[in-house]
Amino acid sequence: MMGSKEGYGWLSGAAIKPLALRCIFDAARAVKIPIIGVGGITNGRDVAEMFMAGASAVQVCTAAILQGPKVYGKIVKELNDFLDSHNYQSVEDIKGLTIRKLADRVTRSTPLVPEVNYDSCKLCGQCATSCAYGAIRWVIGWRLILRSALAADYVLPAASTRP
Repeated sequence: MMGSKEGYGWLSGAAIKPLALRCIFDAARAVKIPIIGVGGITNGRDVAEMFMAGASAVQVCTAAILQGPKVYGKIVKELNDFLDSHNYQSVEDIKGLTIRKLADRVTRSTPLVPEVNYDSCKLCGQCATSCAYGAIRWVIGWRLILRSALAADYVLPAASTRP
């Protein structure tokens, strides 16, 4: 348990940046008010990612506690270097960039049947173990079954047999 009796609090620094980015992204898509990006900012690229996710401003705390107030100048320099290296004029150019890019993204809406390259397959079963969708499974006799988009089973002959 961390922090309080309920287990909340006292987690800060770079470890929370992925969660912070997702929260900023979700909030910026849901509301039309400024969002302050907070959580895990340690360098200029982190600031750029917060702006891209939809933040209008950022806050730095843990990095300043660990590195002192000079970290603010370092972060600003790194942010300016990032903007220059990607041909952006200001942070206004990158605010909400991820949200805009996602709107332009074409996504597939129909599932695909997994394909197996039997020339490369070692029959280790790792694909079935790691498939989060249950689309691949092994059955007795070391046969690989791939679940199709229509929920029918395609039984593929194994490249070799195993005991």
